[in-house]
Amino acid sequence: MVPGQNLTEKRIHVHEDLQTGGACSRGVAICLDLPEGSSLEVVKTTDELMQLGPEWNALQAEHAPAHTVFQTHKWCAAWFERYGAGNPHIKLNTIVGRENGRVVMIWPMMIVRHGPVSVMKWLTDPYAQYGDIVAAPSAFRLAWLEAAWKAITNSDIDGISLRYVREGSIAHRFLSQKHVKTADNNAAPFLDLTPYSDVDAYSSALSRNQRSQRSKLGKRLSKTGNVSFAVYRSGTELKAAIDSGLALKRRWLKEQAFKADILTEPGFEGFLSDLAYEQPSGMNVAAGVLSRNDEVLSVDIGLHYKNEYFGYLLVQDVELLEQSPIKVHLDLLQKWTVERGFTRFDLMIPNDGYKAHWASGEVKVDDFVLATNLWGAAYCNGYLGWLRPKLKRIYHAMPASLRQAVVGRSSNSQSKPPRT
Repeated sequence: MVPGQNLTEKRIHVHEDLQTGGACSRGVAICLDLPEGSSLEVVKTTDELMQLGPEWNALQAEHAPAHTVFQTHKWCAAWFERYGAGNPHIKLNTIVGRENGRVVMIWPMMIVRHGPVSVMKWLTDPYAQYGDIVAAPSAFRLAWLEAAWKAITNSDIDGISLRYVREGSIAHRFLSQKHVKTADNNAAPFLDLTPYSDVDAYSSALSRNQRSQRSKLGKRLSKTGNVSFAVYRSGTELKAAIDSGLALKRRWLKEQAFKADILTEPGFEGFLSDLAYEQPSGMNVAAGVLSRNDEVLSVDIGLHYKNEYFGYLLVQDVELLEQSPIKVHLDLLQKWTVERGFTRFDLMIPNDGYKAHWASGEVKVDDFVLATNLWGAAYCNGYLGWLRPKLKRIYHAMPASLRQAVVGRSSNSQSKPPRT
């Protein structure tokens, strides 16, 4: 298959012996019923993923909304280098569409093996908190998506699990016609910052009770020592803030007896630190730290992309719950985003009750699954669609002492493979 060839063949065929030159010289090329001059390829190696960076960045910068922050090349490449490359249970399977050699679609995917079952997932799942397709607007967009879908469903997999898909996104509109939604759905609260020209406008928009409550909390905390707040965006200070935030979170998890493989993964600090450099007009990491006399009270780790802020992790010292430093922290953090002209503060999933106080709206977030055989039906429909949501609700309703017993037995009876 060469650029300019009229692709009229209806049947998919994937070939490993690639022709040199042209748009199909990378990855595994796929011939489909697409317009003349079009090609589809599957990126399967680390080198191919890295080489795609400039084209990926250009496509996303021009056409993708901010919520594709977890589909940025910076995020995906850093994750795959640390967790995917060399892992026999993970296979890179990112689908790239080209039109006359120009990248017009990227569907970041991977195949993950769970025991005997192979499942197609978003690349970086479960580290990614949203999943979407990056695509340029085109009269042929639906054709590109259908072609990619054929490539996905004809892969050597047992099922497909695409989590955290926002309503209104390209992926949600497309997958709603293809997939069965699971029962484990959610919503992402957000605060629209566009009405606030400055911090005074933000404060004035609060109700009298909100202003009074926040003022009292801030004054009460200030009476206990010298309280300061800073946001770090690069360098050693950012890395130190990340380490402090994860230490607090792990301490809270242990106190509450919750199991969270991502946050307790030894390499997680390293992954976030890999992202701890500023990229002009790109996805960047920031960490806010609320301190008292040099003692860390609370930390947030967030991502900012295309003038929107995404709250990835927020935690406070478990011994200071009564003083509510996290509420003081959120107020200062939202003011910080207003000062810098951000347009949205995304509190992300899960839709915990406390977030309503800090939000002005929410976006529905769905999970999609599809089985391609009986093994996949057992995993996707039986486990993901039915059993896991029930177990999750039971687990979270348990008293901490019972959760501790469950977590302890699970940790002692299982080995520690790379987390996926």
